[in-house]
Amino acid sequence: MAIRPVTRFAGTLPKAGNAEAECEDAFCLAGSQLAIADGASEGSYSQVWAGILARAFCDDDAAGWQEAEFFSWIEACQREWSTWERDLAQKDLPWFTRDKLRQGAFAAFIGLALSASEWHAFACGDCCLLIIRDDAVAESFPIERSDDFGNLPSLIASTRPVLDHALQVRTGEALPGDRLYLVSDALACWFLTGLENGERPWDLLATIVSDADLASLVSSERQQGRLRNDDVTLVAIEIADD
Repeated sequence: MAIRPVTRFAGTLPKAGNAEAECEDAFCLAGSQLAIADGASEGSYSQVWAGILARAFCDDDAAGWQEAEFFSWIEACQREWSTWERDLAQKDLPWFTRDKLRQGAFAAFIGLALSASEWHAFACGDCCLLIIRDDAVAESFPIERSDDFGNLPSLIASTRPVLDHALQVRTGEALPGDRLYLVSDALACWFLTGLENGERPWDLLATIVSDADLASLVSSERQQGRLRNDDVTLVAIEIADD
């Protein structure tokens, strides 16, 4: 049975107190593929690197990837970064900017490809795929518990190889009516914490259909100390019969 993804929402929100342009997250949707990348603040131009990762994933055909293809794709993204960096370095830049460029950029990543009646997910770090089926959580990948979020997640670097164990690949069944969410780490941790406390956080995610909805939920949860003040990205789709 063929399936079709229907986009319900896709958007980002910066840390409280930051402008939209300071948000270091990126997302992309293209047909049956979608991705988010969470740029790490300790890197330079992490928003650019996150944008390269998200867009390049959606430009590729990832449904048949295994771990080897995931590695090859990262190397292609690093070559694109190298070209961008070389062009920027030709400009008149302060010495400290050049030094940061040499250190590279970093981002957590998750990409999702849908084919026939399956989903294929590719992850590095603490961005997550959440799947809601029959009014319950059917999948949380690659992190399943809120305690597993830490200060040193695996990241894809723009200038160095990624360790084998940092990349994770998973495939599962996609059924009509499934709701799939790609979320960056702060929202993923909030979701899993609520789940572990006996709450139904997917009900709140289902109400988000606009940027204003996302801003309202995030602001409320931050004020209550339930959601860490960090950039937030949410991509929501529902699986329909084709």
